[in-house]
Amino acid sequence: MADQLRVVFIGAASVQWGYKLTRDFLVVLSSDSGCVKRNPVLVLEDLDAENLQRTHQLAEKIAAMLGNKVRIESTTNQKEAIKGASFVVTCLAVGGLEAMASDIEIPYEYGIYQPVGDSISIGAAARAARNIPVFLDIANDMKDLAVKDAWMLNISNPMSILTRSVDREAGINVLGLCHEIYGGIGTLSRWLGFDNSQWRQVLDIGVVGINHCAWMQKLKINGEDGFPKLREFIESKGITPDSKRLYDSDVPEYRRANVKMILFLRHGVFPYSGDRHNAEFFTEFLNRDTNLGADYGVMLTTIQSRLVEWRGASRQEMNELIVGKKNMDADKIPELWDRVADASRKYVNPAFFN
Repeated sequence: MADQLRVVFIGAASVQWGYKLTRDFLVVLSSDSGCVKRNPVLVLEDLDAENLQRTHQLAEKIAAMLGNKVRIESTTNQKEAIKGASFVVTCLAVGGLEAMASDIEIPYEYGIYQPVGDSISIGAAARAARNIPVFLDIANDMKDLAVKDAWMLNISNPMSILTRSVDREAGINVLGLCHEIYGGIGTLSRWLGFDNSQWRQVLDIGVVGINHCAWMQKLKINGEDGFPKLREFIESKGITPDSKRLYDSDVPEYRRANVKMILFLRHGVFPYSGDRHNAEFFTEFLNRDTNLGADYGVMLTTIQSRLVEWRGASRQEMNELIVGKKNMDADKIPELWDRVADASRKYVNPAFFN
């Protein structure tokens, strides 16, 4: 077993996710109860050297706040990064938002409306076609250069398609990770009145499905069936399987959960992903008769708004953090690392961390 735990983050220059995930990795790797005894190294890899340098600068600042327990490297060379890796985390989108524009805009001209465009339909097919060759290249480098039994942890979309492709074609250890379930748990905590921070002690859930179309088929709250309570809550708001235009109703605050409530009332199981994702799997919610989804509280997010509001805001935040205009914290995003921890406990030999 290697003396050093080498975690590689491919896609670290992402202005939306690069800093956030890097912060999470450093918090966990710096924990005395975690992997610090393995002399951890976090390797940041991306083809975008300029933004990669920004992430590296922020990583050095976070590491210093945490006592410099993790060594940080950055490179644009994929093979160099993967050599000796125990975990390779993939968070990338070939071509970025600019390439994704065609996935959204061309289908729109033919009546196919995609609020997100990264999970199913033409958007996912095109995105997968761009990404699968890159993922297989990463997987092959892992087979040649990473430690034996290394793991790919994939956060990229279409998550289910990419993860399955690597598993089937490359045969390496691979897990797909998504934090949507924690949004669903948060929704349930607000509706059913339990403390979201204590959900592990309160809830007993069972999940089936694929990424962005997954369902809680079991929901117990303090040992009791939670579905009758959930149905009672929804119906108490006057919401039925035919409800729409909640923004015009007496319960406008539930307009952005319209789709998941309808699907639950119809099928008796709870689709926990956000409605922008859910609706893409049920196109009855996305057509001209429904105002392109607006009747059900679903908005089409354009590439232009993602570039300006998402990418622009993230880049601004990174710059402000680098120059000290905005205070930096060393708190992790709990959802993503809880998901990694859950998956690791289930699939990875505990001796790996000893």
